Amino acid sequence: MKTLSFSETYNLFKLHEVLASVKECLLELRVSKMNTAPLHKLVIVSASRKEVSITIIVSEGKIVDKSLKYLQGQPNVRTEVAFSSKDDNDLAELIEEFKKRLIIRLSRGGG
Repeated sequence: MKTLSFSETYNLFKLHEVLASVKECLLELRVSKMNTAPLHKLVIVSASRKEVSITIIVSEGKIVDKSLKYLQGQPNVRTEVAFSSKDDNDLAELIEEFKKRLIIRLSRGGG
């Protein structure tokens, strides 16, 4: 079993905006099953496609970076994405495709 993952923080977004974009990107990748487990300021999305298992944790927080002093206290969303598969031939390509789709969707305003 091989696993590839990445995490990213998106400033000035709210949880529901990023979550909607994550779900749309998964649908564009033709996932066969998708389940969400909402918790307090956190949502775990589990999905699968053929031989690939996908787990995404989307959590909401506040900007605390002192170098971003004008944005402190504003919302941000952190995503932790993991793709796992026994057959790793397409895994790197698939995670890069997801990452690209998510960045493009969020750069257009999300949701």
